[in-house]
Amino acid sequence: MNKPRNHHIVSQVHLKNFFNHAEGKIYLYDKERKNYYSQTSTRKIFSEIDSNTRYKDGINDFEILEKELNDHFEKDFNLHYSVIEKFTKEKVLTAEFNAAIKYLAKYGIIGEFRAPRHKRDVDEAVFGTLKLLLSNSTKEIQRELDEIMAFKEKTKYSNLVGYKKLADDILEKMGNLIFRISVPLNEDEYFFVTDCGSATRRAKINEYFNPDIEEVAYISLALSSKLYIEILSSKLENVDLESKLVFASTRDVNQLNWANLYYCESKVACENEAYLKKFIEQNFNSQ
Repeated sequence: MNKPRNHHIVSQVHLKNFFNHAEGKIYLYDKERKNYYSQTSTRKIFSEIDSNTRYKDGINDFEILEKELNDHFEKDFNLHYSVIEKFTKEKVLTAEFNAAIKYLAKYGIIGEFRAPRHKRDVDEAVFGTLKLLLSNSTKEIQRELDEIMAFKEKTKYSNLVGYKKLADDILEKMGNLIFRISVPLNEDEYFFVTDCGSATRRAKINEYFNPDIEEVAYISLALSSKLYIEILSSKLENVDLESKLVFASTRDVNQLNWANLYYCESKVACENEAYLKKFIEQNFNSQ
């Protein structure tokens, strides 16, 4: 039986929180082509053939990273999302809520690592440097290097590191977490989901021999059309240490959507077609 090869860059369980079920569509904008369009399903949006395929021991493994995503980042997504949604109504902090914050922080962390531009940059940096450093090496070392780089002829990316390890390591280094959850004050305003799922920022939050090392210190993602979460490391300098629920003004919603449209590779998706078009025309195309 053929293995599924259309791998999502943003998980379908996440994308479905932006699907307009009444209209049977999800609405998209491509900033590179300045093009609006829609899809009747989330199956083929924000996905790429072989994005998570790993070439190892002479064969392509289409499933190992897909299974890892399902087991650790997707299977319980809706459960943890419902806990955050419940908090916005009851405003009660619980052990379940703390677990949900950590789960969704990890999901947000790997958004960057799932994105094609990041995978291309990593492979170019790692293997380009290796090729340069070993250009005058022995034939045996050259042969070993060719074997390492054989994935380039078999699939798109090396995908050497698993998502779970990345997320666990980064979250541990962030230390205590501070959250800011935003809900639009105006019911006619909506958050966008981007083609990289989330955004992160780096800062110097730990001490190393090399003082210039920066690590993920801020995670930002729309969980649904009506719920946005920002997660920060308490190690950040000059940061408000108070976690909070915010009923976001039009200006706040605009700032979050604009930042994500700027950050994305090329596309955003929205539940509401009219809002998407109005926002783009008023806040992006005019820039």
